[in-house]
Amino acid sequence: MLKKLLYTDDSVASEGNTGDGSLLSLGQKKVGSVHNCRHRVLVIDDNEDSLLFAQYALELLGYQPISINSGHKALEFALLCSPEIVLLDIRLDGINGFDVLNSFRQNEQTAGVPVIAVTAAVLKRTHKTVLAAGFSGFLAKPYMLEELGSILQYSLSKQTIRA
Repeated sequence: MLKKLLYTDDSVASEGNTGDGSLLSLGQKKVGSVHNCRHRVLVIDDNEDSLLFAQYALELLGYQPISINSGHKALEFALLCSPEIVLLDIRLDGINGFDVLNSFRQNEQTAGVPVIAVTAAVLKRTHKTVLAAGFSGFLAKPYMLEELGSILQYSLSKQTIRA
């Protein structure tokens, strides 16, 4: 049985069996079917619109989106849901994405998971800083579906080669 998980600052919600293509929810909103998904993608963003857009886009691309709106609890949640790749907003309330990335890299279970920085800051130095910090890739908001698909495919293929 595959469980679908969502996380907010206060609780973890889990929905049961997905063999019938049931819907994944964020709060009270239904955001799409997950019955044909391949890879689990953890989306960490404190902006609900960004979370919803990422979920829609990931589902259209055939991925299983899992979301959390808190950078402070991201590692704890990642250990629970074992994502294969992470999309991480680098400007979160109360903690930045670089600190979240460091917590992932220091944990044995998440150290090798590709983490893609997602940000609206598109200065050339931001891109260089992000990659130098150890992120697997960089995705500028707003992004196109093709850009998201390309960076996920590339990051997952690099992970497969290393394994």
